[in-house]
Amino acid sequence: MNPFAEFETDPTKERDGVRVVVRSRKPEGGAMTFILRRAGGANRIFRYAMAEAIRNYPEILSDIETPDGRRRAFNVEDQATQEAFADAVIAGWENVEGRDGQPLAFTRDNVLDLIRACPDVWDELRVAAVDVANFRPNGAAKDGAELGKS
Repeated sequence: MNPFAEFETDPTKERDGVRVVVRSRKPEGGAMTFILRRAGGANRIFRYAMAEAIRNYPEILSDIETPDGRRRAFNVEDQATQEAFADAVIAGWENVEGRDGQPLAFTRDNVLDLIRACPDVWDELRVAAVDVANFRPNGAAKDGAELGKS
């Protein structure tokens, strides 16, 4: 088996990002393009951002299961992950409009507002950022309809 052919990634793509298209579910809706760094791998900034985000939510690290087995900190874990993505994974966007239909500036606050208010977009971005196929030397990020199928 040749592990290089099967597992090698491009550290530059992981660190600098790849273009991922998220298409509207409506035929006339268009598409948004996001620049995503890998959530892991050579993107060490993500690991640091995740550690910092978790530090802001100590309940993640303590007693997260209730006596009946439910996870008490689930929402907090999602918030911490979203913050780490805003800081270290989502590096830019194109053709993203705000609630008013005008171009939405790429800022940390706007990233967090978008991924928290639009869970389908959040799911697609999260899947794309961990899909190693997007970060292979000859691989290319796919549009939202193909994400997660590799």
